[in-house]
Parts: sequence; C-alpha cells; structure tokens
Amino acid sequence: MAGQRGSSGGSSRRGLGCLGAVVVVLMLWVATLFQPEPGHEGSAVPLTPALKVASGQQVAPVIAEEHNSYSNPISISDPTSISKLTSASVPDGSATPRLVIPETTIQQPPALPNNDHTEAVPKPSTPHAQAEPPLRLASVPGSCKAVDPAQQVPRSCPRGDPLSVSSAEGASKLTLDMTVLSTQGTIAAQWAVSNATAFDMVAVFAPDFILSAKRINVADVKAGAGTVHFELLNLRLPLTVKYLQFKLVLMEIGPICGELNTPMYPHLGLTGTPSTLALMFISGRDATPAVQYGPDKQDLGWCATGTSTTYNVTELGQCKRGGHRGKSWARSYFIDPGHIHTVYLSNLSPGQRYWYRFGSPLLQDGWSGVYSFVAPDNSPRPFSFVAFGDMGTATWEDMKRFPDYWDCPEAHSTANRLSAQLTEDKAPPFEFVMHLGDISYAVGYAPRWEQFHHLVTPVASAVPYLVLDGNHDIGEDSFGECGVPFFKRFHFPKSPNASLPYYSFDYGYMHMIVVSTEYDPAWEPTTMSYKWLVDDLASVNRSKTPWVFIAGHRTLYTSDVHWTRVRESWKMQATLEPLMQKYGAVIYMGGHVHNYERSCWVKNRKCLDGETTGGVIGIQMGTAGSRTHPRDFSTEQPTWSARRHSHNGYGVFHITQDRAEFKFIRSHDGRDHDHFVLHQKDGAVTYENLFSNDDEALKRLGGMVGKQFR
Repeated sequence: MAGQRGSSGGSSRRGLGCLGAVVVVLMLWVATLFQPEPGHEGSAVPLTPALKVASGQQVAPVIAEEHNSYSNPISISDPTSISKLTSASVPDGSATPRLVIPETTIQQPPALPNNDHTEAVPKPSTPHAQAEPPLRLASVPGSCKAVDPAQQVPRSCPRGDPLSVSSAEGASKLTLDMTVLSTQGTIAAQWAVSNATAFDMVAVFAPDFILSAKRINVADVKAGAGTVHFELLNLRLPLTVKYLQFKLVLMEIGPICGELNTPMYPHLGLTGTPSTLALMFISGRDATPAVQYGPDKQDLGWCATGTSTTYNVTELGQCKRGGHRGKSWARSYFIDPGHIHTVYLSNLSPGQRYWYRFGSPLLQDGWSGVYSFVAPDNSPRPFSFVAFGDMGTATWEDMKRFPDYWDCPEAHSTANRLSAQLTEDKAPPFEFVMHLGDISYAVGYAPRWEQFHHLVTPVASAVPYLVLDGNHDIGEDSFGECGVPFFKRFHFPKSPNASLPYYSFDYGYMHMIVVSTEYDPAWEPTTMSYKWLVDDLASVNRSKTPWVFIAGHRTLYTSDVHWTRVRESWKMQATLEPLMQKYGAVIYMGGHVHNYERSCWVKNRKCLDGETTGGVIGIQMGTAGSRTHPRDFSTEQPTWSARRHSHNGYGVFHITQDRAEFKFIRSHDGRDHDHFVLHQKDGAVTYENLFSNDDEALKRLGGMVGKQFR
C-alpha cells in the first residue's frame, strides 16, 4: 500500500510538472505580445497604467519603472549589447547601462580660416525651439546619425493621445485624463464623491512628497463631482494623483509618465576659448550626449559629443560652511536631477549665427527642437551685456509647496522681456547674461531647479548664461543644497580650478572678474580667492581691455537698514575698494539685497566731484525676480547714494573703447530707472549721472527707522 501511494504521488507530481511547463510556455508567449517588432516605435513594456485604490490593491498592470541609477558602459558598436537596452529587460532595482558612442566616430567641424569674422546671417524666427521641416542630414558624421530604430532605447512613456483611466472606491470614482509629460503639460483629474467636503483636496505626489495640492471647488461639493487641473513639468519620474479626505487617501491613480528620453533645458556658457562655447542640457538617460550644429539651419552637418554627470541625495546636507539651517529640506524634497550633459561646440566663427539641436541618436525621440545662437566675438570692439541678481522663479501655482517667502513673482517679467529681444532676424542686443548669485531660490526644494531652467531656456539657449554663487546657492542659506546643484548645473569659464566658483574673462574692451563672496570670500585677505583676485588684477592688459569690472553676490555699497548687510559692505569697501583704485577697476556689481541702489563716483563713502582717478561705482541689483523691500532702506539717503528704488529689473551695460554706459531697466514696463556714463581717456575717468533721484513716492515710503549710513 505504501508503494502504491508513492507511485500515485509521483504521477501527481509529474502531472503538475507538465502543467507547470505549459503555464511557463503560455507566459512566455504572452510576454512576446508586448515586445516591439524591429522598427516599431512603441515601448518595450506594457503601456497600461497602474490603477490603485486606498487599500493598495493593484487593479491593472503596472508600467515597468525606470531606475535613475546608471553604470556599466555599453558601446553602441557592440551588436550583442543592443538587446540588453530595453527597459523591459532591466531587472527591478538594477542599474541601467550607459550608452556610449565610440570616440572614433566623432567628427569635428572644419577648422576656421584666419581672421574669419563672418557677419550674422539673419533668419526670421525666434530663439525658442520650433517645429522644423525635415533636416538634410546626409553630411552628419556617424556619431550623430540616426540609429536603426530597432537598436534605439525606446521611449519610457507611451506615445499618442492622452489615456483616460479610472479608479473606484465604493461609490467614489477618480478619473484621470492622463498626459505624457515630455517637457510640460496639463492634466485633468475628474472626481465623483458622494460624501465630499470643503476640506477635500486632490494632490499630485512626486512620488515621496506632495508636489501640488488643490482644494476642491466649494460649489462642486453639493454636486459631489468636479474637475481639478494641474500644469506640470516633466520631472522624469512617475507622478501619482490622489484624492484626500481629511488627510486620508480615499483614491489614487497613476502614474503620470515623465519621458526619460526628452532632452531639456539648454544653456550656453563661455569657455575662455573665443571659438568654443559650452552647451549644457538635461535628460533622464545616460546616453552619450551629442549636438548637431552648423551655419545652415536645414543642414546641421557638424557633430560634437560630450560628457555627463549627476548627483544624488547623499551628497546634500554636507555644507563645509554653515549648513545646519534647514539641513533636511534638500533631502526631504529631493528628486533625481537626471543626467546633466556638457558638450563643447568648437571652431565657431565670431559673429556667425549657428543652429543646433541636442540629445542622443541612441534614444527614440531623443533629439530636441532646433535652437540658434550667434558665436561670441571676443575681439576688442563695442558690445552690450545684461546683469542682474536674485532672480529665482515665478510662482507656479500647480507646483507650489513651499512658503510664499521664496516665490519671486517678477522673475517671469524679467525673463520674458529679455527673451522677447532675442530674435533670429537680427544680432542679439546683448551678448551674454551675468546672473549675480541666488540663482533659483530652490533652497532645498528640488522641483524649483526644473522651474528655473524652464523659465530661462529662451534666453540661456540663445546667449551665454554666466552665474556666480549666492548665499542661497551654497552654504547655510541653501538649506542643505550646499552648492551641489549649483556646481553641477552650470559651467564656469577659465576658472583657476574647475571646482571653484570664481573666474575671469576678456570680452570686447572689458575684463570681467567674478569673485566669490560665499565659498571663499574675496573680501578676506587670507583667502585663496583674494590672492587670486590680486594676481588677476595685476595681469590685466589695459591696452586690450581698458575697462575692468568686478562682479560678486554681496554688495559693495548699500543703505539697507539691516546692520549685518551694512557691516559686510564696509568690510568689502575696506578690502576691495583699495584694490579697485590701485588697478583701475571702476565698477563693482552685486545683488543680495532686494532693492536697487547705485553709488556716485565714490571713494571711502564720499563722492569725488570733478576727480578723474581713484573712484569706483557700486551697483546693487538683487532685483531680477525676488520681492523688493522699500522699507528696508535707511530713513535718510546717504550722500554717496546717487540712486535707489525698489523696482524689479535688470542692468544693461554698453561698452566701447572710451565709454561705459549703464541703464537699469524696469522689468514690468521696460522703462529706464537709472542711467549713467563713464568716459575714459588716457587713464582718466569722467563720471556723468544722467538720471535725477526724484522718486518722491519711494522717499515717502521711508519705512523702518534706520541709521543714516555715510
């Protein structure tokens, strides 16, 4: 009997084994239904979004999530490696392999002839990326040519019309008209709840914290149904929409898919080499970055490839200077920054307009639209540039989860007024932007970096966008960012060390010196940056660049009511002003204080009437976007203060060999709100104030009682 029972058990196990084999075969056959055929433009994974209810029960297949952790380079020249690159084949939690274009395929543009100063080619268009007719790419070298679609990394999101999906919990229902976010988009969340209250809200999670939340319309409570809209940026991660009742999740639905292949946020930078520009951009993939560019808009025949970097949450909260203030913010509100790419565009002809697009041929839909710039001309000649500080980003009501204090409501006015001047039918009226610190005001809230890059793209994609460090970019007031995003996201030209935020460069008739007032304060004679500043000032070729300017974040002259700011300015005057007088640096520009103020032709806080040497002018313009504070001025205006007001705006410099002209432009309406000129001849400087200080309305505001600083 025992033997019979064993035989029967063995037969049963063999039957189960056969059944299991059949199930495995069926599962493999079903899996092949979701694999793309060669050349197919769909995803390699099922595209049905995951629908979840409050209990956590999954009611539909889940999109396979991409993991933004990258390693293990795989060469595109290895045909056996291509099959490994679909997202369906990447195990959950493993690293996505890096795609590499072999260096042997990289082709540089042709060398320039000597003394080539080609005129800018006018083309009617705008600096924004536009839908373009098909490009003629026959001359594009192999490193930028299109890859067989079967070998490209597929999109991480479905393509096509928005998907309408629903989730239900009892009698309640949440429906999402789901869009795929390539750069930005608007989603609509429709809800139907029988017991809705005025305290209910619909929130977008990203994914570990609330990115945005909106209370439902009170008028919809009685009806028990309504729609909430959100305008969102592509953060390259899945977003989830949840219906919250008394802070409890009643329903949730998602994900809203953020496309990883989309290249975004181009910004140009000077390099210290006149014929070369740096282009930086961001994407969610670690594929070798590439740029197609050339002087013909329809034939981008030149190609350059570059390098990539990124940062992670463990690098935050490690400030060497300060850093205890709000240390956890940067870690609590961290999102993966994607991959930050840098490509150098070389052999550019001064004054020639070039068109370009960026991305990677290894990715499906991996190229940007077409942008353009005019190559810098660093030869001694007249030119103009723009400077401002403390811009931040304008309030995004649909991506706003931080206190109003950090909102910069006029940032849009400044960005829009500048971008409107950059058209492809003429040379740009200004040739670069100098952002004087306090760049994004992210202060630990990572989505604001995305908002800032989105805001400045029309400007930064058309002219070099230069930055320096502010107190909200590094150190204690960065709330745990500690300069990591700042250093990773921007390019510094001709820095003495790639990891240091101070540098100098020649442009036209000007030598610009960018000092750090945060990382290694230049006003302290014991610092490395002070010693570097002295050496740099001593090395200026005044016959080539007769004008020497210094830019930093903290201000040289201020009549602010806060004692700490005034004390800092006195320290800077004691240290920097003698150096400027000795070496003939005539203008210091800064931000930090959120008001505009400009000194006379001054020495030791006294105006130099009629004197032509030994003076400087200090300009304070932390006004590009941040809220200004008229009541922060001292009650009485100091005698050295030639002009002060609380308008948001930016400065425009026009430099010729013997003339340096400055205007402060109000962002809201484009009106001038300060104007002066310096004339220079044989080393003697003449100061001419062209704007009277007659803002009686501002004087009446007066505000907080402060000491009259003289």
